[in-house]
Amino acid sequence: MAEKMYNLKVKNGTYMKDGEEKTNYISCGVVLKGDYGPYIIMDKTFNPAGVETDPGKTGISISMFKDEPRQAAPQQAARQTPPSNVNFPDEPF
Repeated sequence: MAEKMYNLKVKNGTYMKDGEEKTNYISCGVVLKGDYGPYIIMDKTFNPAGVETDPGKTGISISMFKDEPRQAAPQQAARQTPPSNVNFPDEPF
């Protein structure tokens, strides 16, 4: 059985988060380790012509990322229950 080694992603622009510019990546496939060596499975809907490039460049760069466990989100304060005097309609909207 094949084992996933890497996720394949391409850079496709940037975005701002908390005043810091971050890179936007698009998943385009995976690298698997098989009985006869590594191989690639590409997402058949991925279109490399749609990836942003510098003027004059004709190729794209595909990055390989290992799966990293996500850090747990910080615990939120206990959710408050709505006041009991709120009237909800009997029929759906």
